[in-house]
Amino acid sequence: MDNTEWRRLILSYMQTFINLSGSFFGVHLSPILFLILPFYWIIPATETSLVLQSFIVALAAIPIYRLAKENAGGRIVGLVFALAYLMYPAIHFVNRYDFHVQVFLPLFFSCIIYYITKEN
Repeated sequence: MDNTEWRRLILSYMQTFINLSGSFFGVHLSPILFLILPFYWIIPATETSLVLQSFIVALAAIPIYRLAKENAGGRIVGLVFALAYLMYPAIHFVNRYDFHVQVFLPLFFSCIIYYITKEN
């Protein structure tokens, strides 16, 4: 690939009124994507990012369960909160179509809240 072909891979003309260069990284810098880069390097396919997205969405149920179990009244309450999170329709709609960087947010925020309450 020559220089012009590489340049086309990172161009985004959707917001040229903000970003005059047209570079994708000028508007959409997401360093969290470096965490999934090794998995994508091993299996370079679209399905890799979609499976990882599903895994990350489901992984957020663990700190939600622990938070509810320790602060709201036991294992049953923890399971109810974790299942309520996993059955929430908005979570399924995010996971239904395309890859979204925002799927890291529930895991990130639930871990923050859990460790703040643990004072750890």
